[in-house]
Amino acid sequence: EPGTPGENEADLSGGIIIINNFPDPDGRLQTAWDDLNAFMKAGGVNQDEGKYVIEAVSAQGFGEEEYRMEIDKDKCRILAGDTEGIRRAVFNLEDEMLRLRAPLLPVGTIEKKPVILRRISRCFFGPIKRPPAMRDELMDNVDYYPENYLNRLAHEGVNGLWLTIEFRDLVATKYTTNAGKDAKRRLAKLKQTVGKCLRYGIKTYIFCIEPRAWEADDPVLKNYPELGGHTSGNRQLFCPLSKAAEEYLYESVNKIFRAVPELGGIINITHGE
Repeated sequence: EPGTPGENEADLSGGIIIINNFPDPDGRLQTAWDDLNAFMKAGGVNQDEGKYVIEAVSAQGFGEEEYRMEIDKDKCRILAGDTEGIRRAVFNLEDEMLRLRAPLLPVGTIEKKPVILRRISRCFFGPIKRPPAMRDELMDNVDYYPENYLNRLAHEGVNGLWLTIEFRDLVATKYTTNAGKDAKRRLAKLKQTVGKCLRYGIKTYIFCIEPRAWEADDPVLKNYPELGGHTSGNRQLFCPLSKAAEEYLYESVNKIFRAVPELGGIINITHGE
């Protein structure tokens, strides 16, 4: 809403001009700047011939997502050490204007850094890869990550999503030569998902329950019986206490992360219910 600036408030109603001097070779911040432009447009603030300068610059001495905003009457200078610091600052600018219910900013310095670095959620639209549905999102052509959903998550502070996988679906190893039948297709979609989420500062974590048990008649156990442990029903649990087991686990993880190097990490339930 139109507002009258107080003595210690900057007035942006005359329009803004964005000066982005922050290095961003992968274009990760474009979604944040687009969001700010859409926000200002919704508030009736001109972005073409603006008077108020919003400048983003790289600075030393800042940790992950940490930033400082130096707000003056005619200019706001954002300093950060990484793209995600700039993103969080841009969202904070919007929050300040929402708080004041006007295109105004409080004059002064705002400094923030995260207390919790990894804020991981599960994709609301992602299918469940377990009975009874057993739908593998890496094997269909559905986009479970809409742009506005990712933008909303980023605004809420989420910077990680987890996606269910199994080692034997994604890679073959010298012990499991027949695994990874549709690995190329799965890895291609995983890489696509990782790239899309990163445009909103959200890393993708692979979630798994590994090492998984073997079927009792799995040919791997005939060739490498040391990989089998206790029997449970019609399955034989994985025994990690051998060099072969260590090599299998290392090769599986190594191949996945080499294929998709921008993964955020791995979330694993080693000892489940």
